[in-house]
Amino acid sequence: MKSTARRALSHILYRCCCRSTSPAINHPLESTRVVVIRFDEIGDLILTLPFLRELRRSMPNARIALVVRPALVNLVELCPHIDSVIPFAPKFGFRPGRLKALFSLRRQVAVALGGEPQLGILPRFDADFSRGLLALLATGAQRRIGFSESATVEKMHADADTDQFLTHPIKPVCADMHELKRNLSLLTALGATAGSDHLQLYISQQDKTKADALLASRPNGTRWIGLCAGASTERKRWPVERYATVARFILDHYPNTAVVVVGGPGDREAGEQIVRELQGRGLNVAGDLALRETAAVLAKCGLYLGNDTGPMHIAAAVGVPIVAIYADPPLPELASSAGNTAARFDPWGVAYRTVTPSDGAANIADTSASGASPIAAVTVEQVIQAVEEVVAIFPGKSRNLLMDA
Repeated sequence: MKSTARRALSHILYRCCCRSTSPAINHPLESTRVVVIRFDEIGDLILTLPFLRELRRSMPNARIALVVRPALVNLVELCPHIDSVIPFAPKFGFRPGRLKALFSLRRQVAVALGGEPQLGILPRFDADFSRGLLALLATGAQRRIGFSESATVEKMHADADTDQFLTHPIKPVCADMHELKRNLSLLTALGATAGSDHLQLYISQQDKTKADALLASRPNGTRWIGLCAGASTERKRWPVERYATVARFILDHYPNTAVVVVGGPGDREAGEQIVRELQGRGLNVAGDLALRETAAVLAKCGLYLGNDTGPMHIAAAVGVPIVAIYADPPLPELASSAGNTAARFDPWGVAYRTVTPSDGAANIADTSASGASPIAAVTVEQVIQAVEEVVAIFPGKSRNLLMDA
């Protein structure tokens, strides 16, 4: 939907849904019915989990509903800090069927909360291509908090004139702030503070049992390396053959290790290619697991290697040391746009090393001239060095699992 059409629909929803007849609340923290809209991807949702925990700590008596894409419900349905998870596919426009879906969402939220929300929160910093604001307006929330249209240059164009629909448009303080911290900064707008920035993902015993059964194909004592060669876009994917080379290095230099490849259905072929080259020392489960089951598998690993993608953030959430490869240089000026830089999205709370195109600067010009993604400038040698640094320098899980006692 073009921005002008989206603004027109926003006006319609605002007039239809946001004229509450309920008694007004004096302060956001007095709200007893709260809705949070998060239509983003796996990593974005994971980096919102500490915010949800601290929101619950600040509002212990409120009912909190979280609206997410249907594919991500599995990831958060066990989170104890929210009362309801509502699946919703953010694809709508002026067509009657799609408007009907928005009003259906309004009813679902009201049922889940026992009434229309008094507070609605949209923790989306970048341009709102997923239409979260439309969904927020459809819920009829009395107070609506989100990041201002002035947050980034791209957002100023894509979301122009949308601040008028937020009762509390928040202007960012720091452009290169990590996304987890940025999400927590929304608490300030509520008059609250964060007690902790700890990242935690909730999985069930059934998820753990599934992981144990999958990994039982190798002898007891095997030290697992998690790997994901996929990403949301082609430019964020480091070449599969280079992953295979790094994986062989790890298996040859660290005894009793094996690789488990995770990811979605679109990553299965890359996983098969990697496992073939490992000649019996790898297991490909890409496309076979639910998100929490993937988390349970990664929790068994001593190291994770992959691109800037959802499984990387899952690995961080379950405490696994990480080597991550990024397509964007870690520059603050890029972090103020829509770039998925390490400054904004690096692994949180674990030992890690990031490898970026700036680390292979001598090769960037060659890759740009050929039309290849800048991530192709990252070399196998640089990634191997990062692996060795994580294993040798940082104490903890990777040292225990990859180095001999």
